[in-house]
Amino acid sequence: MANLEAKLGEKYSDFRAMLLAYHLAEQGVGFVEPNPPVGCVILDASNHLIGFGYHQAYGQGHAEVQAVQSVVDRSLLKNSRVFVTLEPCGHQGKTPPCSDMLAKHKIGELIYAVSDPSPLFHHRGLEVLRQAGVNIQQFNESADLLNKMHRLVDVYMHNLNHKTSFVSQKFASSLDGKIALKNGQSQWITGKESRRFTHFLRASHDAILVGVKTLLTDDPSLNIRHERFTGKKNKVIILDPSFKSNKFLKTSKLGQEHSPENIFIACHKDVIPKVNIEGFNYIPCLSADDGLFVWNELLKATKALGISSILVEGGACTHSSLLAQKASNRIYAFIAPSIIGGQAGVGWSDHFLVTNLNEKLELAPPEITKLGSDILFKTYRLS
Repeated sequence: MANLEAKLGEKYSDFRAMLLAYHLAEQGVGFVEPNPPVGCVILDASNHLIGFGYHQAYGQGHAEVQAVQSVVDRSLLKNSRVFVTLEPCGHQGKTPPCSDMLAKHKIGELIYAVSDPSPLFHHRGLEVLRQAGVNIQQFNESADLLNKMHRLVDVYMHNLNHKTSFVSQKFASSLDGKIALKNGQSQWITGKESRRFTHFLRASHDAILVGVKTLLTDDPSLNIRHERFTGKKNKVIILDPSFKSNKFLKTSKLGQEHSPENIFIACHKDVIPKVNIEGFNYIPCLSADDGLFVWNELLKATKALGISSILVEGGACTHSSLLAQKASNRIYAFIAPSIIGGQAGVGWSDHFLVTNLNEKLELAPPEITKLGSDILFKTYRLS
């Protein structure tokens, strides 16, 4: 932020202003959920940078409020140009409507990137600003930047449209897709840079999900170890159809690291009364043909419990089940420059089967990032 303050007074193009708003919005990831991350930039009538801000934490001021408060000379807000990554809210929630605040300062123009389909809004914010004489434009100068801003709020949009938790699959594999040896050994296939980014992903999702086999084999703590999120606690979901972790859970690293109210055990509904351990959360689930669960029903249940997004770090059975039921939304593949081989290794999708190429799952063009010697391959399911 200090570097940005040094840029106050510089002249900005529309693209540069919206790009800055996008990067500001990114700073809120992991802190604002279940709200969407939003960034805001304010230029004066002559396109000089006078203010900027982003939604920093759930329950705190929205991006537009933070940006207005950063403007030293409030007289410059009259006829100013406000750039925001998401359509301003127009309803009273934990904070007052941003649209009313902007109208009061008599801004001249609002340029927003992504429309908000929330039934709470009904685009009231835009209407308030129009009634106040504000010129409103939707940003369309760069399809690539606009796509990135849509991706930034994909969890929020998914929750609105589907009423289920958003699911990201994450795995670390060799170049030939192996996530472990058949004897269970899996640490470490990828490097420290990939592992550090995994902790960022944990922090940016409401919950981490693993299968019971992963829990019993690896005894993971599944906590967040990232310098930006010191002290943050996450939720954990364990897929455990017959509750095999019953006697292991309390003494496990996971049981020691997380409070019981943050641990959710998904098991067959007829199992719960038999092995109920006081303090933990239980999600009764229906069986699917693959022996796991009906994912859509499970994800409805987790969303009803306030879990907006889930990072799946399971093994081959869990990942394959998600693929077979087309239940995941996003994939993070951390790929190391190594080869393990089919005879010794376990592939992340080993239990997923197509018998015809027409049945293959289609994925979106990937975003590719280099992390040390590894490659992060981020993509979305299309089919």
